[in-house]
Amino acid sequence: MDERDDLPEALREELAALVRPPAIPDERDAAIRARLGEALEAGRPAPPSRLRLLKRAWLPAAVAALLLFWLRPRAIAGDVDGSGALDVLDAYAVALRARSGEGADESWDIDEDGRLTEADARALLQRVVRLDGGPG
Repeated sequence: MDERDDLPEALREELAALVRPPAIPDERDAAIRARLGEALEAGRPAPPSRLRLLKRAWLPAAVAALLLFWLRPRAIAGDVDGSGALDVLDAYAVALRARSGEGADESWDIDEDGRLTEADARALLQRVVRLDGGPG
């Protein structure tokens, strides 16, 4: 027994009409099929697959990655403030950090003795301020 058997016949017919797909006129159906056939015959290329896109994209991606690696800003040993230049402010920052007793990463250990001390600040200051005109 269908659960709609207790509904009036007219209501059942209206409900059935609501769920029935719309009728497509024969002329429109023929036109759609003809255009589909034309598109298939024209040999339109299929959309590229992900693998095909990956095969085409690996070389430019590799070149871009290498360029970014080679052209990245180089870190300057002792440039603790990240300004891109070795200056008195770097030596001052190292001295303040050494006096505070706070730890720092190894890039702050200028004399490479494994500890951050005022000797690191002095070594950095000597690199920055050269009176003999030699390289800093």
